[in-house]
Order: sequence, then structure tokens, then C-alpha cells
Amino acid sequence: MRRYAADISSLAEEFQQRFRDFAAIEQEITLFPSPFSVDPDDAPDHLQLELIELQCGAECRSRHQQLLLSTFTASWITAGSKRFEHLLRKC
Repeated sequence: MRRYAADISSLAEEFQQRFRDFAAIEQEITLFPSPFSVDPDDAPDHLQLELIELQCGAECRSRHQQLLLSTFTASWITAGSKRFEHLLRKC
């Protein structure tokens, strides 16, 4: 039992070390799979205006609900390359 406890503790430490970088970029990671549930105030400054515009667009919200994430992102690229320039660079 003690051997397993030590191994599990070691694994937990290893995970914390390997994934600590994710905590630093957690807000940006969360932004893309669910851009309509992110508070724009929590987004990086350079993305806030585009995020607000995206969230206010009924068509964008509808497309996000209906399409796979990859298809929705592709539709950003074709339909809104100028409109969501900063958001697209982060995708």
C-alpha cells in the first residue's frame, strides 16, 4: 500500500510540473471551445472587442451551437477574417 501511495504521489507531482504552463494560458484555452460563455472582461485586452462583437451576433451564436468547433472556426476564417482578426490569430 505504501509503495502505491508513493508512486501515486510521484505521479501527481509529475502532472503538476508538466501541466503548470496550462494555468498561465487557461483563459485563452477556454475562450475557443466556448466563446459565448466567456466574460469579455476576463479575456486578454486585445481580444475583448472582437469577443463582444462575436457574442452579440445572433448568427454567430446560432452557428456555434449547430456546428462542430472545427467547422465553426473555419467559418470565422472565411466569413470574418477582418472582423475577428485577433481571435483568428489565436485559433
